[in-house]
Amino acid sequence: MLAKMVYKNMDKKNVLLYSFSIILSAALEMVFGNAFMINDRYGLNEKTAA
Repeated sequence: MLAKMVYKNMDKKNVLLYSFSIILSAALEMVFGNAFMINDRYGLNEKTAA
């Protein structure tokens, strides 16, 4: 029901732009999430003991 209300109130011309922005934000979240996970796992930011 909420999806019907959002779709009904949304401008028909902006549906493609809205969908693209959701896909882009999800992709960026996945990229940065994986980057931080790899950094934490392998300790790429840690300094070596001298």
